[in-house]
Amino acid sequence: MGIILIDRNALESRWQSSDAVEEIGQLLPGGDLFVATYRALPGAKWLGARVDEQVRERRYDMFGKRDTYNSAYPVSCKASLSSNNV
Repeated sequence: MGIILIDRNALESRWQSSDAVEEIGQLLPGGDLFVATYRALPGAKWLGARVDEQVRERRYDMFGKRDTYNSAYPVSCKASLSSNNV
């Protein structure tokens, strides 16, 4: 499913994939300037989406895989992301 970011103060605000990475980047010190520059560069958004796609498809080869995953949050592949941001 890739990265999914949910604003815990507004659960209807959700971002997925490279959009989620951009939102996370804005939370870092100086990240808002980096994200604004990234968004202003022609083709950067497209390239970022392709990099995210490659990492998502090859993440287990790149970072390894656990046999089990325990989360404090309910996870389901059937989750409906109906926000305008997804």
